[in-house]
Amino acid sequence: MNNKLRVLILLLFIWPAIAFSQSYTVKGIKEKSSKALIKLTNKPIAAACVYDSNSYYSYITNTNDTSWGILAQDKKTKGKLLNVYTRYFLHYTYPKCSVYNTIDCSIIIEFDKTMSLSATPDLSCIPDFMLKNEECHLLSSAEAIKIAKDKYFVPSDREPNAHFWYDPKAKQFSWSIDGAYLKDSTKKNEYSTQIVTLDAETGAVISQAKF
Repeated sequence: MNNKLRVLILLLFIWPAIAFSQSYTVKGIKEKSSKALIKLTNKPIAAACVYDSNSYYSYITNTNDTSWGILAQDKKTKGKLLNVYTRYFLHYTYPKCSVYNTIDCSIIIEFDKTMSLSATPDLSCIPDFMLKNEECHLLSSAEAIKIAKDKYFVPSDREPNAHFWYDPKAKQFSWSIDGAYLKDSTKKNEYSTQIVTLDAETGAVISQAKF
């Protein structure tokens, strides 16, 4: 058997491994993901994120099947890389907004087979003022209650309650104020309920009801 034939036979045996080999190290993936996280958010938020050890990747095996691997368990990705999914848990206390200063959520950063971002991560849990590292301009509970009492509520001897809400999808802040009032002044102990929901940034009415 001549040398050329031996080389050809050798290549036939090792070619599948060469074709499906990867050069992505898990350390490199985590470093790239961390940099992307900082760019997508900011340094204070990124510093508060905790990497999920169950972050994973998908790949094609040398038998052309799709499989998955846990990044924490491997030093390098296996097979032909398809996608990488790195997840971070975020518990963040923001010092510039007393009305809404704590968030708890998770962030998933997805990369394609070339380790480029393949989708824009869902950051809706993080308000824009936190991403921009700015002061917030939200009504306090006392301010929201005053607006409700002055403009929308029937006068009552009972103090209203205020509940703060944040809708991540709409990125809208609101105050829901509810209070009891006497619908019939001749019936001293038969209170009804009045509710108004205010935009926490503008004070505008979102909805109101009495029952």
